[in-house]
Amino acid sequence: MNSDQLKTTDNHTTIRNWVEEREGVPAMTEGIANKSMAGQMLRINFHENKEFLNNISWDVFFEIFDENNFQLLYDERIIDGKKSNYYQFVKKGEL
Repeated sequence: MNSDQLKTTDNHTTIRNWVEEREGVPAMTEGIANKSMAGQMLRINFHENKEFLNNISWDVFFEIFDENNFQLLYDERIIDGKKSNYYQFVKKGEL
C-alpha cells in the first residue's frame, strides 16, 4: 500500500466517523492482564476479525487511545466498490 494514500489523525470525531461509516465498533482483544497492556490490545471490530474481540464504549476506547499517545493511520480509498477498512494505531511522532 502506498503511504501517500494514507492519512493520520488523533481527532476523536474523525476517528469515530471513519469507523462508523464502515460499520465498525471500538474493541479490545480478550485477556487484558493489566492496564499497561491496553494499548497493545486496542482494536476496531469490523465483524470480520478472526481473533476474539470484546466491544468497548467509545469513552473507554478514547481513554486508552489518548493515554497511549496514539494516532490513527487510516485509508479512505474505495477499493472494488467497498470502503477500505485498513487502519493501524501508531504513536505520535513515529511517522
